[in-house]
Amino acid sequence: MSTEPKPQSTMDDVRELLIDFGLPMVILVMLFTLMLTGIDGEVKTLMAGVIGWITKSGVTRYRGK
Repeated sequence: MSTEPKPQSTMDDVRELLIDFGLPMVILVMLFTLMLTGIDGEVKTLMAGVIGWITKSGVTRYRGK
């Protein structure tokens, strides 16, 4: 039995990047559009959460997990 870690494939890297940054950016654009159209309610709270998600992903990626 080998306990060596499997090398991470390029597809895994792309998937991780899209989950960490792609999805939150799409949500952020949608929320910004809602704010521009006048729908304001909880949009600001959701924007703060998404910005926190992007920031945490960046810090985690910078630190090397």
